Amino acid sequence: MFVYRKRPCSCMPEPARVCLHRRLTATDDGVEAMLRLSGGDMRKVLNVLQATSMSHPVIDATSVYTCTGEPLPEDLDAIMRSLMDASFNVGYQTCQQLMRTKGIALNDIVTYVAKITAATKLPPQVQLRLIKKLADIEYNLAFATKESVQLGALVGAFAVAKEALANAKGAAGAATAK
Repeated sequence: MFVYRKRPCSCMPEPARVCLHRRLTATDDGVEAMLRLSGGDMRKVLNVLQATSMSHPVIDATSVYTCTGEPLPEDLDAIMRSLMDASFNVGYQTCQQLMRTKGIALNDIVTYVAKITAATKLPPQVQLRLIKKLADIEYNLAFATKESVQLGALVGAFAVAKEALANAKGAAGAATAK
């Protein structure tokens, strides 16, 4: 029986070598995007490379994400910034507009936001409450609830988290003033 083991992405000079051998034009960010999306699976890298090379003359990050149907990192970053920094209405409209114009699924947004939230240093109560809400939203999306309602729940969860952070900072500031 053959067992395939994934190699870490840092040990994979293969995509660049394949591009050179096949006379394909690939940028460094395109190779990086393929490696990120493949999760270390060389078969996936080659599949993405083949599909992208057939549909785009230059294999860059945008063409890789477009070809695979994954949201662009800059779009997801814009969504995360709007959730963290903007008011409820602005955050909701920004997310809704990017979902409509870029075809980003709310499920993809929730997955990305959950990864960022887990990696962000937040007070434990705020972080746990936010992750719980994200899990609830993901669960609700799986059972065909309205996306607009779940988008409101997502933006609302961040509004509550921002308020909790502001209260925690205010309480910490008042405690040090005494």
